[in-house]
Amino acid sequence: MLSRALCYAQAGRRANARKVAHVWSNRQSNAKSQYKEAFIIAIMLNKSLNEETAKVTKAAENLHLYNTASHSTNTFVPKKHGQVGMYVCGATVQSSPHIGHIRAAIAFDIIRRWMLRLGYKVTFVRNVTDIDDKIMKKANESGQNWWERAYIYEREFTKSYNTLGVLAPTVEPRATGHITDMVELIERLIERGHAYVIKDNDGNPTGNVYFDVPSWEHYGELTHQNQNQNETCADEAAAIADAKGPSVDCRKRYLQSNRSCRCFTRQTRS
Repeated sequence: MLSRALCYAQAGRRANARKVAHVWSNRQSNAKSQYKEAFIIAIMLNKSLNEETAKVTKAAENLHLYNTASHSTNTFVPKKHGQVGMYVCGATVQSSPHIGHIRAAIAFDIIRRWMLRLGYKVTFVRNVTDIDDKIMKKANESGQNWWERAYIYEREFTKSYNTLGVLAPTVEPRATGHITDMVELIERLIERGHAYVIKDNDGNPTGNVYFDVPSWEHYGELTHQNQNQNETCADEAAAIADAKGPSVDCRKRYLQSNRSCRCFTRQTRS
């Protein structure tokens, strides 16, 4: 019965702990002293648990994260109390992982672990792109089936993550498992005027569908692109990115590798 009183105290049910301890004490010859001892232990346990909870809550409330969209640091406020959802773009498994893949994996793993340390329940989703043009091209050049190549390198990525101690994702969806979802989404975009089919000279579909950038006024907001910006604006945006230092935003690297065209390519209707 004494253990029951301690369990109630751990659960924060002080009244129940007192009641159980009182019943237990009445059954003993030296009830008074043992009752006091049991109740004191229960209160100490309850106080310790409350202090620990307060520390975790305070640390979580003071969490600030860098916001790429606003170029500023903002207080982190989860949409659901006590829960955090993270979606991380995973690898396109066309070949062996390189330092860029590993850097991204470790960076988000650190954020995830810190969220867990703060007491959040974290749902971590990292996809695998196991089919695309590059995979099929390289598989064809190597005399492989596309699915064979994807599987080989997906296992190599997983081995690398495990070697470095990166936590496994809560969910790891593969592109091949959502082809119908992609087709339905593309069809919706075409129907709503946000995408269009590319045709060859004979008017036949080529299999390519492009997003119609001018149809969406908010396009480029995350990376601070203006649809009508010129080269000077792009240079200024890149300078801001340089001053801010490293981030998960790859826009600066894109601009550096495409000096001949300092603005992001936009596909428009012809």
